[in-house]
Amino acid sequence: MEKKKINLTHETLAYYDEGKSSNKQLTICLIHGNTSSSSFFCPLIEQLSPSFRVVAMDLRGFGDSSYHQRYDSLATLADDVAQLLKALKIKEVLVLGWSLGGGVAMYLALNYPSLVKKLYLLNSTPCGGFPLYKDILADGTLVPYANKEELSNDPVKVIPILQLIESQNAEFFAYIFKNSMYNVNSPSPSYQTMCVQEALKMRCLVDADWALTNLNLSHLDSPYAPATHQISQLKIPTYLTFSAHDLIVTKNIYLTNEQAINADQVKLVYFEHSGHSPIVDELPKLVQSIKDLANQ
Repeated sequence: MEKKKINLTHETLAYYDEGKSSNKQLTICLIHGNTSSSSFFCPLIEQLSPSFRVVAMDLRGFGDSSYHQRYDSLATLADDVAQLLKALKIKEVLVLGWSLGGGVAMYLALNYPSLVKKLYLLNSTPCGGFPLYKDILADGTLVPYANKEELSNDPVKVIPILQLIESQNAEFFAYIFKNSMYNVNSPSPSYQTMCVQEALKMRCLVDADWALTNLNLSHLDSPYAPATHQISQLKIPTYLTFSAHDLIVTKNIYLTNEQAINADQVKLVYFEHSGHSPIVDELPKLVQSIKDLANQ
């Protein structure tokens, strides 16, 4: 598989376009998470492409895509995805969003309802956001960052990653992945090397973290954004996953999505032996569940 590139209105996106779909099949669109790229999906693409057309892109500022304009919202990234699909003359999709990509997928489904027919939220960021806080006071009050510049100086989750990317420290990035994303099963050495190399291409960490922090499609106000209640507008078949050993999207985070999304449309997929990456930990079950949703 090789990435292609396409020029859109503001950016040039790198993407995979594999397999073919019949007139009765939805194209599957894969949207990656933070500190990653579409290449993380390669094992999944290989399994799905014999039966489906599969499109997976590097989001703006990730992987091999351009980063001409900064962004504040995951909705901007959803607009990029919609432009790509339109340019490829794809009219209807099953969209899978993994982690941060789940937030992008939600916006895509909400803002382009004629395009997204089915939604698969793979260990997704919650619809109420994944915020970073400047401080937590003694009484439990959460102190938000005032702006993106302040957040860029977060000493725990931002500055260390920015330093790793600037120094291209592959060894330590691999260590972080092993103790966060791949805490259950270690990927093959070649896949792990690829993942680290792709992660080190990221240029938009602060934008991505700010967009996650300000995401709020839920029914509850956050210190960063008022509730928009848009999540209640999701009325398409949706699969929502939870992994027993996920250290990033924990059970409490997952539950905010389960409780907010229209229960009549949602099916839970539980990965008992997986961490944050079912792509590595339970690929056969992941593939089958995607096929189940596609054929539903």
